[in-house]
Amino acid sequence: MSVVMEGIPQKPDLGKGKEFIIDQARASRLKRATDQKQESAALIIQKTVRRYAEKRKFRMSCLNRVDELMGDFDPERKDNAAALDVFVSAYYIIKRFSTKTDVIFLEKLCRYIVWSLQQESCQYSYIGVGLKKALSLYWINHLKEIITSCVASIALLKPELLADSKQLSIFLSTLVTLTSVKGWRLVSTKSFESLRPGMEKLSLNISVHMYENTDFFESLNSVLQAALSRPGRFAVKKANLQAIATLANRPILEEFPAHHKLMAKYLRNILTVPAYIFHVNNLCPEALEEKLFPKFVDFASDEKFLTEMIHGKDLSLILAVLANFIQLGERFSKEGDLAAHFYPKFASVISGLMQECNSLNEQPKSKTHWHPIFGWVVQPIPASFLNSVEQFRNQVEYLWSPNYIDSAFSHLFEFSTTNRLLTSQTERPVKRPIKGVIVLQKSPPSTVKSTLFKAVKRVFALDSSADNSTAHVVQTSSVCSSYQSYLKFSNDISIKVAEACQLYTGVIKTLPICKIDILTGLCFKNNSKTLVALWKFVHLLDKDKTSNWVDVILAKPYQVQEELIVLFADAMIHFTTILDDQEMYEDQKVFTLTEFAELAQFVNKLCYRLISHPNHSRIKEKVWKSLKTLLIVLYRRDCRKRFCPDDNWLIEVNKMNQLITDIEKGRKNAKRILLDMPHVLREDARVVLFRKWAASEKQLNGNSAGEHELSGSGNSTLITIQRGRIVEDGYAQLATLSPKALKATIRVRFQNALGLDEAGIDQDGVFKEFLEETISAVFNPTLNLFKATSENLLYPSPLSYLHENYLQLFEFVGKMLAKAIYEGIVVDVHFAPFFLSQILGHQQNALFSAIDELQSLDIELYKSLNYIKHYEGNVQDLELTFSVDQDVLGEIKTTELIPGGSTLPVTNDNKISYLYLMAHFHLSMQIKEQTAAFLKGFRSIIPFEWIRIFSPIELQRLISGEDTDIDLQDLRRNTQYYGGFHDNHRVICWLWEILEQDFYEQERRQFLKFVTSCSKPPLLGFVNMDPPFSIRCVEVSDDEDTGDTIGSVLRGFLTIGKKDPVGRLPTSSTCFNLLKLPNYHKKSTLRDKLRYAISAHVGFELS
Repeated sequence: MSVVMEGIPQKPDLGKGKEFIIDQARASRLKRATDQKQESAALIIQKTVRRYAEKRKFRMSCLNRVDELMGDFDPERKDNAAALDVFVSAYYIIKRFSTKTDVIFLEKLCRYIVWSLQQESCQYSYIGVGLKKALSLYWINHLKEIITSCVASIALLKPELLADSKQLSIFLSTLVTLTSVKGWRLVSTKSFESLRPGMEKLSLNISVHMYENTDFFESLNSVLQAALSRPGRFAVKKANLQAIATLANRPILEEFPAHHKLMAKYLRNILTVPAYIFHVNNLCPEALEEKLFPKFVDFASDEKFLTEMIHGKDLSLILAVLANFIQLGERFSKEGDLAAHFYPKFASVISGLMQECNSLNEQPKSKTHWHPIFGWVVQPIPASFLNSVEQFRNQVEYLWSPNYIDSAFSHLFEFSTTNRLLTSQTERPVKRPIKGVIVLQKSPPSTVKSTLFKAVKRVFALDSSADNSTAHVVQTSSVCSSYQSYLKFSNDISIKVAEACQLYTGVIKTLPICKIDILTGLCFKNNSKTLVALWKFVHLLDKDKTSNWVDVILAKPYQVQEELIVLFADAMIHFTTILDDQEMYEDQKVFTLTEFAELAQFVNKLCYRLISHPNHSRIKEKVWKSLKTLLIVLYRRDCRKRFCPDDNWLIEVNKMNQLITDIEKGRKNAKRILLDMPHVLREDARVVLFRKWAASEKQLNGNSAGEHELSGSGNSTLITIQRGRIVEDGYAQLATLSPKALKATIRVRFQNALGLDEAGIDQDGVFKEFLEETISAVFNPTLNLFKATSENLLYPSPLSYLHENYLQLFEFVGKMLAKAIYEGIVVDVHFAPFFLSQILGHQQNALFSAIDELQSLDIELYKSLNYIKHYEGNVQDLELTFSVDQDVLGEIKTTELIPGGSTLPVTNDNKISYLYLMAHFHLSMQIKEQTAAFLKGFRSIIPFEWIRIFSPIELQRLISGEDTDIDLQDLRRNTQYYGGFHDNHRVICWLWEILEQDFYEQERRQFLKFVTSCSKPPLLGFVNMDPPFSIRCVEVSDDEDTGDTIGSVLRGFLTIGKKDPVGRLPTSSTCFNLLKLPNYHKKSTLRDKLRYAISAHVGFELS
C-alpha cells in the first residue's frame, strides 16, 4: 500500500498516463459529435416549427379564403364563388383532412360541390376545373380525397342527432353525385357532349376508388348500426337511406371490377345490419331493383360464402343475413319468378345459413342468453338486434308466407296440375319377352302418354274419366312393382319435394320459437292446399302398402325423402290439434272423416311395420318422434270422439297373439311395440298384462293376493288412524315409507273419537276402507288440493300452493291413487282428460298442447279462444298480448306466455301461437309443479312403463271401473254368500229380481256404490273385484253382530226367523264389498228398505 505525501510532487506513472490521454481524446470527440447533433437537431426543430407555422398560417389562410368564398353561399343563386377559386382554397385542406377538426369545412365544401355539379357553366361547375389540362391530375386526386374524407366522416355520425343527420345527408349526396355522371350537368350540355365517354370512365375510376380503397361499406355499417340504437325506431331518414342503398347497390348492379370482392363487402357489412332490407323496402322500395336478388343468390350459393365469410361469426349477424335474404326473395317474388331461382341455389343459401346458426348454438357452453327468435343461446345478443326484433320477425315470417310456400313447393303443385310423370326421365311401357313383366324404357317426351300418369292424375282427382284398369299397369308382377316403387322415390319431382320439406324442417329446427307459425303457414294458408297436396303425394308414393316408406326410412345412408314424411307428420299434428269439433266432424272442409280414418290407418300401419322390422334400430329419432306423435294425436282424438272404424287400430289376431306371447317371454322388440303402440292390442289384453306384472312383483316381494286380510303377515306395516284425522294420520305415517313398503301389506287400526281401537272382523286389516276414505277426502275440491271442472272432473288446483308442504301432499296423493290401482281397488274418482294424459306422460308442451282438450277444463275459455281463432277482422283490435291476467285472491297477477310477452301484441299472423300458448298455460304450466309431484309419487308405486300402455279413457276405467251398464248376471255369478244365504234363497232371488226389474240403471249404480263405494263395475267384469262381492244374512244390528254362528246360519239357510225385521235397513261394509241383508219376509219390504238405504247413504259402516 503506497502512501501519497501531501505537498510533495509525485513521479508520473507512464503506463497509466497513456490511457488517460486516450480517454480524454475520446471524450472530446464524443462531446464535439454531441454538440453537432444538438445543433443539427435544433436546426431541424426550428425548421419544422417554421414549416408547421407556415403550414398552419397557410391552412388558416385557405380556411379563411374558403369562408370568404362561401360566406354568402346560397344554393338558389347562380353566381356563387367560382369553382376554380374553391378548388385552389380547398385542395390543401382536403389533402391533409382530419375528422377531428375539418368536418365543418368538409360540410361546406360538399354543399358547394353538390350545387356546382348542377351548374351548366364551366366557371361554376366543379367539373370545369378538371377540364384545365394543368390541373386535371390534381383535380382527380382531389375528388378521390374528398370521397375518402366523406367516407371517414360518415363512420362517426349518429343519425338520431339532428346535426349529424344533416351532415350525413350532405356527405351522401356528395358521394352519389361524384360517382355518377348523371349528376354532372355540365356534361349533358351540347358543348361538352363529346366528353361524356371520358367522363364516364373518370366516374367509374372515382367509384372504384371509393369502393376498393376506402372503408366505404364499413362506414355504412357503422351509421346503419347507429340508426338502430333505440327500440322500434330506425333513425335514418328516407332520403339518406335511399342514398345509402343506391351507393351500396351500384357496384352489384353494374358489375364493377373486383365484383366478387365488393359483393363480399356488401354481404358482410350491409346485409348483416338487422332488418336493413325491411327498412329500405318500407322507405324507398324503388332502391331494391329486381336484378339484386339473383345476383346475391348466385354469389351466396358459392361454398366460399359460408366457409370464408359466415363461418364462426356472431349468431345474430348470421340471422340478420338470413332475414334480409328472405325479404329480398319476397320482394323479388312480386316482380320476378321466385320459383325459378328457388332450387337449388336459394334453398342452399337458406339451408347453409340455418346450419351455421345451429352449429354456433350447439357449442358445449351454457345457454344463458334469451334470443327472441332463436330461444336460449350461447352468445350475447347485440342491442341493435334486440331493437329490431319486430322487424326481423316480420322478415322471417315471409319464409312461410303463401308466396314462399308456393315457390318452395312449386314442383308439388305443378305435378298435380301438369302432365308430369313420376319417373326422373320420360319413359313408356315396352313389352319384354319375360312373361307378365312390363319394363319402362326411355322415349322422347313428345311420345309419352303413360298409363301411369293417368293413374297419378286420378289420385289427384284430375282425371275422372280414367278407367280402373290403369291403376294396375305396374302391378303385373312383384318385380315391376318394386322397380316402379324405386322410380317413384328416386324421381326428380320426389327429390325436389323432399328438398322443400328438408328446407322447412331445417327452419323449424333453427327457429324453434316460430315453429307454430311455420306450421300454421303450411297448414292453413291458401285453404290448406300444401297440406292436402303433401298427404296425397305421401300416399301416392306408397298408396296400397307402407313397405316402400319402411324401406326409405330404414335405408342407409340418410335419404332426403325422410324429410317429406317428417314435415308432413309435424304439419298434420299441428292441423289436427288446432281443429275444433265443428271443423273436424261437421264442416270437414279440408279432410273428410273418411280421409282422416284413411290417414290414421296409414300412419298406424307404417309405425307398426317400422317398429316390428328386424332393422328397427335404424329408425332416426327425428322420424320416429314425428310419426309417433302424429299417431298419438290421431289416436287420442279418435278415443275422445270416434272417426275410425272399430278395428282400425288393432293388428291381426294371429299377430296379436304372437305379440302377447313375445311380451310375456320378455322379448325387447315386443315390449317396445307395447310401450310405443299399445293400442294395437285389445284393452282387455293390456289390463291382463298389467295385473300379471303387479301380481308377479307382489310375489317377488313376498306379498300374495289377499294379504291385506292377514294381520300376521311379516312383510306388512301397521298404522293407527283416528277417524277424524284420516288424511293427516295417513300422511304422517305413510309419506316416509319406501315404495317397496307401500307396495307391501298395509294394515290399518282405526280409533274412534275417544282414542279407543275399533273392532273389525278382519282383525285390524281394513285397508280398503282407509284407502277409500283417504282418496275421497284428498280429492274433495273443498280441500283445495284438486279442483273440479264444470263437469265435476278433477285436476290439480292452481291455488293449492296455499297449503303448507303442498308438493309433499301431492306426492302422497299420487302414491295413494297408485296403490289403489296396484291393488285392483276401484275408486269413484274422475279426472279431467288432460290430467289423465299428463299421468300417462303424453307430450305436453307449447307446440302440441291439444287445444280441443281445453274444453274439458274451461268451456268458456275454449269458446273465447275459438272466437279469436275464427275472428275475421284484425285481431289487434282486441288488444291482446302474449300474457295472462288472473285474479289471485283479489289481486291481478300477470304471467307472460313467452319472455317479453306482455309487450308482444296478438296479430292475425301469430294468433295460432297465442292459442297454443294459452292452452298450454292453462292445461300444463299453471299446475306444472303439482303435476310433477303427483307423478313422482304415482310412479314410485306403478312404473311409468306399466301405466303408459293405456289411453286416458282406459286409465280412467282402470281407476274407477267400466262406464257401462251393470251386468247383473255377471255380478250374480261372482257373488259369495254367508250367514245361510245361497243363490236360490228366497231373499236372494227377490234381491236379484228387484235389481233387474224394479230398479232403474241409476238406482243399480247407487246400489253398487252402496256396497263397494264405487258406482261403476270393475274393469273386465266382477270376476276382478277384490274382495269379491258378498251378501251376508244378519239377524241383529251391527253393534250386536258378533259374526256367523251355527244357529244363525241354519236359521238363515232354512229361512226361519222370529219375526219380519221390518224395522231394520240393509247395511254394508264397503271395505269388503259386503252387503248385510236382514231376512225379510216380504219382497216389497226388501225393495222399499233397500231403495231407502241406497238413497240415504246409511251403509258405510264397519261390521
